[in-house]
Amino acid sequence: MFPLTSQREEGCRGLGVGCSERQEESGRRKDENKAEGFCRRGSPFNVVFGLFAAYVLSRYNFWGRTALIVVISLPTAIPTAVAGFALLLLWGPYGTLGRLFAPHGVQVMFTTSAIILANIFVTFPLAFGVIKPVFTKFTIVLKRNSKM
Repeated sequence: MFPLTSQREEGCRGLGVGCSERQEESGRRKDENKAEGFCRRGSPFNVVFGLFAAYVLSRYNFWGRTALIVVISLPTAIPTAVAGFALLLLWGPYGTLGRLFAPHGVQVMFTTSAIILANIFVTFPLAFGVIKPVFTKFTIVLKRNSKM
């Protein structure tokens, strides 16, 4: 078995890359493609709901507005491990929402959907934080120009 492995490695070295390196590189590419796919699925949510939340929270004053801004910004203030643990407690098999979906045969945690939800949980505050100041400034400029 060892001589065959050695010959295979030699054949690949002639191409300039070892077999294990090529396999590692192809595995890395597959992982990058998966991660890119997860981001593509979470980004439309961030754009649509980030625009909506930023518009509403910069345009209107209502009871609980500040608390809602704090809740939206919370994932940026806590460490990622704590955020992951919070998502596990919420969506896991023994979590609050996990128990509600279990009788219907729906498991969210440890699936592709869980990765997308975690991506949204972490990146939504970033999108909101970038968009909200633009709407706030835009509203101020519109009010000032409408009084002229």
